[in-house]
Amino acid sequence: MNIQPIFPVELFWWKWDGDMEDILYKAKKLKQSNYGQSSPDLHTNEEFKDLFKFFHKCLGEVKDFYDLQCDELRIVTAWMNKYVTNTGQDFHQHPMSAFSGCFYLTDGAPITFKDPIAFRQYETTTPLSRQNANRRADFPAVKGNLMIFPHWLEHGLWNNLPQDRWSLAFNSLPNGRINCDSNCVSSAAWDLRHTFK
Repeated sequence: MNIQPIFPVELFWWKWDGDMEDILYKAKKLKQSNYGQSSPDLHTNEEFKDLFKFFHKCLGEVKDFYDLQCDELRIVTAWMNKYVTNTGQDFHQHPMSAFSGCFYLTDGAPITFKDPIAFRQYETTTPLSRQNANRRADFPAVKGNLMIFPHWLEHGLWNNLPQDRWSLAFNSLPNGRINCDSNCVSSAAWDLRHTFK
């Protein structure tokens, strides 16, 4: 028997070698909502400038991997998350994003991704499989790791560990010349700051 997987989903990850204790200290000083989130403008905070420079470098590698027709993938929203024991977030997607990311400030409960092919969630005429019957994949939260994934990939988490789980999440959009070859003269920028001037 020969097997040829089609339509795989890529998850990308990197390890940041910066000062994690300093980043966590700065994150803990941020004002939080009742749900343990900061405001979504963390990418504009100068205290996190070096970290976001790293994120943009990684997004550039994702852009190059897919040979995307845009000048860059630019972070447009970013926020900090704190999950105390026995809290979490239901499965969700990130609208208004091309690729989303999660950076772990601490070790902690895993992030869980759902199989994006919804039809496989509800097998009716096919016998149930003993292989990954719940159609989910868990990835541990490891301090200093960055994970980038397509915005449409459903994910969630539940922190059943005794310690708080701290992370930083972001959304990105294409920016600059989009869907143009090198000879394209028009610029279809997603730079929303200049759209309604």
